[in-house]
Amino acid sequence: MPTPNANTFETGIASGTAITTTNSDDGSAGDAASFVSQGANGSSVKFDNAHVMHGSLACKIAQGPTTPDTPTISWDFASAVTVFYRRLYFYCAALPGGPVHILQGWTGSAYGGFLDLNANGSLAFIDSSFANRGTSPAGLIAAGEWNRIELKWDCAAGTNGVLTARVFAGDGVNQIGSDFVSSAANFGASISGFGHWMNAVQAGFAYWIDDVAGATSGWIGPSQTETAPSAWSFPGFQQAGGASPGGWMDDLQGYVDGSRFNTQTADYTLVLGDAGYVISMNKSTANTLTVPNNMSVAFPTGTVIPVRQQGAGQTTIAAGRGVVINSRGASLALAGQYAWATLVKVGPNVWDLFGDLA
Repeated sequence: MPTPNANTFETGIASGTAITTTNSDDGSAGDAASFVSQGANGSSVKFDNAHVMHGSLACKIAQGPTTPDTPTISWDFASAVTVFYRRLYFYCAALPGGPVHILQGWTGSAYGGFLDLNANGSLAFIDSSFANRGTSPAGLIAAGEWNRIELKWDCAAGTNGVLTARVFAGDGVNQIGSDFVSSAANFGASISGFGHWMNAVQAGFAYWIDDVAGATSGWIGPSQTETAPSAWSFPGFQQAGGASPGGWMDDLQGYVDGSRFNTQTADYTLVLGDAGYVISMNKSTANTLTVPNNMSVAFPTGTVIPVRQQGAGQTTIAAGRGVVINSRGASLALAGQYAWATLVKVGPNVWDLFGDLA
């Protein structure tokens, strides 16, 4: 059986410190890395707090500023297996200029295959002979936010092995797209370790990983589960400016006199301060109001946001990455000028929409 192959990077070591096989398991971080290479030309593998999914530290893997190299961190198994599941939280501030290895498996001293990130946000499966065995739709990975990648590496059929990837927004349970499955290929006769080896493609490129984990059976799932509060609150019905609740009459008066309207004349994405306001979309052409992922804007469950189509252009409510919007008949567009609808957050990344919909 392999080791759990897990690490949270929560060592308590100062941000900016180079990760080594010795300090990678300090504190309660998890399994020590079997191999770490800082590379040359200024490339590095370090503890870092600039972008963190959980806790206070993550692992930053970065190319040198002028000449790329191959920074690496990896974990060996106690014994090889033919089926293995891997989870990693992945963040990049910007997408790379070309294909970048973000995960690889190996058998003995030979590469079994790679999971690559492309410039358009797609993922690609690369087999042991460096041939592409499948590319996902563009935009599966988003820059500027944490992505959770779940991977099943199945080489039980030998040269007809199959890799399957699932992508989620952070700890969310709503999968982005569908399962991404490789064509059958040689991904190694067995797997004896996993790692994160950045190929020498783009100087200055960096990505962050956090809460990596492995298992020999079953998808691993999120490190932490998004949960709804035990009691509902209605922050959509409180005085403007975040003052103490003043009752429904205060809210209604605010809507009527216009002091609680947030009028937008272009496509718009909700922000936390919109709780308690009517979003009035005033545009002569079609427009979109986007509900963001809970990871980027954490509206409390129970938040109520009324939406008004003030202009002639039809307003459509769009779900952000990993967000689900439920409505009768799956309608997400307001019926016409002066139509009203209401968004209610009923759970993490889940909203109900009702009202005058087309």
